[in-house]
Amino acid sequence: MGIVMKKRLISCHQIIKLILLITILLPFDHFAKTTETDLTTIILVRHAEKVDNSTDPDLSEVGYERVERFTSMFQNVPIDAIFSTDFKRTLETATPLAEMNNLEIQYCEYQNASLEVEKWIQEHNGDTILISGHSTTTPSVANAILGEEHFENNFEESDYGNILIITISSDGDEKLLHLRY
Repeated sequence: MGIVMKKRLISCHQIIKLILLITILLPFDHFAKTTETDLTTIILVRHAEKVDNSTDPDLSEVGYERVERFTSMFQNVPIDAIFSTDFKRTLETATPLAEMNNLEIQYCEYQNASLEVEKWIQEHNGDTILISGHSTTTPSVANAILGEEHFENNFEESDYGNILIITISSDGDEKLLHLRY
């Protein structure tokens, strides 16, 4: 009889602990869900290697291999919008992820990066955006998003391995993750 009573007491204590744990953790779960939906993520990538230095070249074989690596890195990331200049190399860099996410690539001009960025952030608040650009535009767009001159120069013409991931919280705080691939 004492053993059965003891098991019931343990069960009651376990239930009370479980209720307390749920009560404590429930607000954190709500906070995590709220924060996640309010986070805007912008992925900036410079186009992959091009076949030559003509005005509008295709990607080279090495460039297509880089695009495959880039695509595999982000294949499980739901992307909500993709922007690119109207050049073959930037479009060819972004196309596989556009196809995976059933998106049309939206064309953009970088005459005024600050205005473009402001428009993208307003239209895609809480979304994940991919921007395929150039050695000159990728750093300037990142600077416009960050609101500071983080990148003082363009990327080197021969450097195709930069990925910039910028997150913007609902209160406007930006965080930059600079990756190499």
